[in-house]
Parts: sequence; structure tokens; C-alpha cells
Amino acid sequence: MNRLLPALLLLIPFAGCHTVVEAPAGEVDRQAIYQEIADALPEADFGWGAPSAIAEMSASAKSEGPVAGPAALKASEKGFRIRFQVYRPKTVWVPYEAIQEVSTSWKAVPNVFFIPFIVLPLQAVRATVVFDANQVSGLITGLKADIKRLEAISREIGMGGPWSHAQTVKWKIEDDAVAYGSGMLAVHFDFLAGAPAWFPVGGRALRVAEAFAWVKEHPDEPELDPAETPKGDDTEPAASRPGG
Repeated sequence: MNRLLPALLLLIPFAGCHTVVEAPAGEVDRQAIYQEIADALPEADFGWGAPSAIAEMSASAKSEGPVAGPAALKASEKGFRIRFQVYRPKTVWVPYEAIQEVSTSWKAVPNVFFIPFIVLPLQAVRATVVFDANQVSGLITGLKADIKRLEAISREIGMGGPWSHAQTVKWKIEDDAVAYGSGMLAVHFDFLAGAPAWFPVGGRALRVAEAFAWVKEHPDEPELDPAETPKGDDTEPAASRPGG
């Protein structure tokens, strides 16, 4: 307990706080900006966890047959494609103009447990991107449909796991609306930085946040040369890029 007390005291100024990030000033390397976003997309987390695997064991889920995998994650000059899962994995295209706020934060947990190890060069940091879900085609209707689907599966199988996950998604949507405004959703990107937890740093989270802050202010830039197009976790021909 004696070792944890200084950690808890240090935690107070940072716990639950976030810093709004502004776009970098001056000239930037646009290809590097888009690539930073593309590289971060696999880390995206809406904060509602994963659905219960038992949902896929229901008779109605099995009757739906195999489902095509979600489209590749990617970023372009106009927006980014992000993956989420309520019932089954899906992707949506988020235009940069939908972004409302970008911030970074020092994560109280697990950092409070790292602090007592004074020389341990490790801390958890987060970039958060808030966007208007009403500007994302199919997202609101898709979320509502998946929530209803999980609730129906719970009634079908007589087990609460899918229903519980559906309520978690509802609560997250409501919490984001309270925190950021009606229709807003926050997606998080969590990283570890190589610095002691008692000295907050931005690390990769800050670089990712600055990239999103820049595209928020420059949502409609001309296309790059195809050879410079950033790659995500998979690639598609340039002609098929949404928002291009």
C-alpha cells in the first residue's frame, strides 16, 4: 500500500482527463498523414467489447449461412474505412468531414499499476476520434438492426449473453451522446509508449491524433499520385476507393 500511495497521488491530475489535439501547423507530408491513419485502423475500438460467441450457435444465426468478411480497412484523401462488431463484423466509411473532435488521454488503468516501478519505461496512452454518426452512411441503421438482432437471439436461446452485449452497445451510444452531443460516437486507439507512467507522454497516440486532427481540417484534399496511396491491412484498386 505504501508503494501505491504515491502512484494514486500522481494519478489524480490525469485520471479521466483528455487533451484536445489541434492539427499540425505548416506544411505536412500528406502521404505520411494518411498512412498513419491507415496503420492505426486495426487498433480501433468503440469501447463496447465483443458479442457473446453463443449468438452464432443459435438456430437462426446458423440458418443465415456464411457471411462475407468485412471490407479491407483503409484511409484515403476523403475518409477512412473502419471495422466494428455488434452482431457480426462490419465496416463503414467515415468521411473526414464527419470528425468533430480529436483528443489524447493518459489511461489511468493500467498506468496506476506501472507507476510504482519507477524505471519501467511503459505507459498506456489513448487517441480518441469523435465523429457524427449521422454523416456515416448505414451506421445508425446498422447499429439499431444489430442490437435488435442480438435481443431476438437472446429470447430465442433463453440466455442473456447476447442481450447483455446489446445493452452495452446502447449504453455506449448514450454515453457518447451525453459526452459529445446527440449522434456522436467516439472510437479509441490505444497504444503503449516507451516512457515511465509517472511522466505522461503522447507517443504514437499523439501522432495518430495529430493525423486525424489534420484531416479533420483538410477533409477534401486532391488525390495523391496512385504510387503514394496509403495501404491499410489490405489493398484495393484505386478506382474502387470510396470517397475518392
